[in-house]
Amino acid sequence: MSKPVAKIIVSTVPFCLVNAWPFFRRFHSYFDWKVVYLLRDKGEGESVEVRKIWEDLFGVETQFLGYEYNEDDIANFEIGFNKDKAETDIQNSCADADLIITHNHLGETANIYNVFVNSVVSQSDKPQVVFGMSDDNDNNLIILPKFYGNQPIPTEGLRWTKEWVESKGSVYEGKYACDDKAVELIKKHADHITFTC
Repeated sequence: MSKPVAKIIVSTVPFCLVNAWPFFRRFHSYFDWKVVYLLRDKGEGESVEVRKIWEDLFGVETQFLGYEYNEDDIANFEIGFNKDKAETDIQNSCADADLIITHNHLGETANIYNVFVNSVVSQSDKPQVVFGMSDDNDNNLIILPKFYGNQPIPTEGLRWTKEWVESKGSVYEGKYACDDKAVELIKKHADHITFTC
């Protein structure tokens, strides 16, 4: 029997690693995984490094939609690229997912790209899990490091990703808000899971 497809759909590298890592490690064996990035091309420095983690170490397919990261977008809280086209591309990325993991409605850090990805993904009827880094979310799944073996993000031989990840610490407590359909799906396919509400 084939495993359900879990897709991490996020704005850019390497931030998603910290947010997605506890969830990915805890449920790694229960799903087939894919990661979609809105920004950057797969050949850019940080993208290459993150691909080494996802693809080379874990066999996870990555896709880069190739939209341009622009500091002016961040400063002005306004996206400069074609939002309609980006929205269509994100929606298409959701199509083959059984479960979607993505940014919360606040974009974690009020990042315009993160907020945009959430606004598009949230229109999907697929089961969804959002990063619960803020207490403004209805976090109902907490994953302590011991529940994924205290495994740090592997950064050996990397440069930008290593510096960024290590600035955040080595292992992370994962906070997530899972909608009802996601709770049902996770309970069906994974063992020993307790949701807080």
